[in-house]
Amino acid sequence: MTSLRLGLALLFLPVPASSQMEVHLEELWEIGAVNGPEHATWQQISDVVASDDHVYVLDNGLRTLRQFTISGEYVRELGRVGQGPGEFSGPASIEPVEAGVQLFDVFARRCIEFDSAGRHISTQPFPDYPGPLAPSRVIMLRHGWALSELPTYGNQFDDYVTLFAIWRGEEADTIVVSRALMTLFEIRPGVRRPLPPNTGPDQSVIAVGDSLVMVINGNRSEATGYRILEAGAVTLGTWSLPGSSRVVEGRERDVLRRLVEERRGSAEGSSLPDRWPAWVGIDDGGDGVVWVKQGGVQNLPEIGPAEVWLRWQVGTEGFARLEVPSGVRLLDMQGSVAVGARHDDLDVPYLVAFRVVER
Repeated sequence: MTSLRLGLALLFLPVPASSQMEVHLEELWEIGAVNGPEHATWQQISDVVASDDHVYVLDNGLRTLRQFTISGEYVRELGRVGQGPGEFSGPASIEPVEAGVQLFDVFARRCIEFDSAGRHISTQPFPDYPGPLAPSRVIMLRHGWALSELPTYGNQFDDYVTLFAIWRGEEADTIVVSRALMTLFEIRPGVRRPLPPNTGPDQSVIAVGDSLVMVINGNRSEATGYRILEAGAVTLGTWSLPGSSRVVEGRERDVLRRLVEERRGSAEGSSLPDRWPAWVGIDDGGDGVVWVKQGGVQNLPEIGPAEVWLRWQVGTEGFARLEVPSGVRLLDMQGSVAVGARHDDLDVPYLVAFRVVER
């Protein structure tokens, strides 16, 4: 992902919905097989980083990090399972860096960087966070600061809360606490999970380069920018986004209730969300573009569209709406390329790439 210039970030302005145009996806290639070559077989495509020349794919299930060309040709596997330099045991997420890609190892508590030629550049332990929670994402920033995403639950298991913080050694600077407009449901006695996906914070924070952080608050339909300085995070400003949270409609509630019944046999006593946040995700598309992901139940044909994203061109006065093909979960957008994952009728995972076009 290409870094946004800091000066451009200050040009984010509220834009009326009437100025929205539409963009579409044209499929370029897909990679997946049941009994195909090893590099084309997936278990759980969990994260993707697309650059100008390469696509990096993390499979949490297989614990592999694979590199492809932007045209879909297999290049190599980066690193391997282990405890040595350039090795990982609990790969959780990947992020773009100038040289290539950075992997966060949640078990070994370190970040591992590879360049686009497949060389191991560094293995860096991240600072110990002065608190009881283990981060689910870590991104190394400038001046020794690390950005964390710390999901937790309310005391009564009724709210899903995400804490975004930066820390360095014993220093900690909380930048935002995001409380989702959703509740948890019990899938079996004593086990609670949020339902459904995309109703609360997804990946609601991005690091743009190593000195700028952007956070989406889907409940208030706002975007906030932070610049990372030697002394910590400084708020640049908060900008309004189009749209607002909305009430869960009757037909949506019926489908949610059916999903609960399918998973636990009965919906009795289960809490269902009353409202959808307007936005639940953000992605840096490079060259002054930011994508924001719409909240709500998605990829359920009986109640509406698949994923919906808005492309936000910094410095312009409009957004472009993108409706993703049903069943596809977009994981990264860079320039005119979008990469995601889908499953076929036999639940076989596929990596799929698209060109973003205007019509």
